Amino acid sequence: MTKDAYRRAMEAVREVGRTEAYEPAIRRAQEATRDLVAAVAEAQDRTYEGFDETATIVAVVDGAGELTDVRISARAVRDLPANLLGTHCRQAVTAARLAAAQGTRASLDDVVAAPVDWDGDAPDPITVFREAVRGL
Repeated sequence: MTKDAYRRAMEAVREVGRTEAYEPAIRRAQEATRDLVAAVAEAQDRTYEGFDETATIVAVVDGAGELTDVRISARAVRDLPANLLGTHCRQAVTAARLAAAQGTRASLDDVVAAPVDWDGDAPDPITVFREAVRGL
């Protein structure tokens, strides 16, 4: 996948409307769009780990932030009071979800090198996504 597939897709889509030889532009837009979809799918296929403050509980989430595993070490069971195990599990899950958001953001930063100028007043969806992730 080449860097900045998003910009390539947008430029190819604009070219379709400006040229009579639109078939090559459509093929370039399709290729760039496939690269974008592959980047998002790759980010969602990864797993991310997060730890509680004692590093004795590990949570694993997928790229969509869905919890797939929680591992509670024998040390956690031995050293943490029973009424705090839930709190520590929640810390680990939160850390894993933050890692997933950061990983997805980094993947999209690799695909989109710079903001794209849009026609009209339409907001750039990647910029909207980046701002939302920064707020996590």
